[in-house]
Amino acid sequence: NYTDDSHDAGYIPVFTYYTIVHSSPNAYSENLSSKFNSSSTMAAYFEDWILLMQNLASAGGPVIVHHEPDAWGWIQNESDDPTDTYVAVSDTGLSDVAAYANNAAGFAKALVAIRDQIAPNVMLAWHASHWAGGPDFTFANGTMSQATNSGHSIAAFFNSLNAGFDLIFSDPSDRDWGYLVNVQGQPNAVWNDASFDRFRTWVGTIHEDTGVPQMLWQVPLGNTIYRTMNNTEGHYQDNQVQYFLQNGSTEHIQEHIEAGVLGVLFGRGDGSQTSYLDAENDGITNPDPISGNTETSFWADDDGGLMRIRANAYYNNGAVALSACGG
Repeated sequence: NYTDDSHDAGYIPVFTYYTIVHSSPNAYSENLSSKFNSSSTMAAYFEDWILLMQNLASAGGPVIVHHEPDAWGWIQNESDDPTDTYVAVSDTGLSDVAAYANNAAGFAKALVAIRDQIAPNVMLAWHASHWAGGPDFTFANGTMSQATNSGHSIAAFFNSLNAGFDLIFSDPSDRDWGYLVNVQGQPNAVWNDASFDRFRTWVGTIHEDTGVPQMLWQVPLGNTIYRTMNNTEGHYQDNQVQYFLQNGSTEHIQEHIEAGVLGVLFGRGDGSQTSYLDAENDGITNPDPISGNTETSFWADDDGGLMRIRANAYYNNGAVALSACGG
């Protein structure tokens, strides 16, 4: 239904396939080695992947499947050589993957081969994590050299898989920085212009080294404009929406297209984060301003309606063409 409704509306549906963390043994643990080492778990994993491809093969149009956010970062943190990390592939005993080595590179090749055989209409997206390949440069004390070095390292790891993914997804943060600062006590989580420059340089480095188009995903929805954004549950501040969807300017979108970015997918990474809907069911809220967020909201959306307003203006003015995006 989701793929049919998306295509009928003129959209390309995106599935984020996020299952390995939730799998046994040690369900919900982010220590993935026990899961990758289990031939029974990985047999079930490949069977589920085959089922997904079979369902999407008849979708009647293109579909994007975004594979396992952060899992490849954890694998790279084990070793920059994917053949060093054991993953049960041929050891699962499944004939569909019998030809592929029992390591991370074989895992990647098997996933792509199943797609090629069953659902060539599916575009597969690999996930790049900014904390893999070196220090996390996104925090306020990060440096441009860290961003560049990380981009080269992650691209080299991706290229060594030699698997044939079509896209690379990455996310600036899985939480609004108002949450990270006020709830998790991370004062360096606030993004400024230098933070955006470093992230764009990192994305552009990966694109230049791989030639693979990039997509930004799970981009936070908070803002520093409306009074409803007071750093309480569902109303945490951030500045990604106002950075990309500037009033009367597409400068930052154009810069990211030049860096190889095809699109920006906004969405909260946790149920407590800011939503573009009234997920908190608290209606229109305009508490006392904090840190300059003085605008009154007239929308019940948890972000005060900024995403609704800015996205509507962007498309009404004409979306930026992707002709500048190499690859």
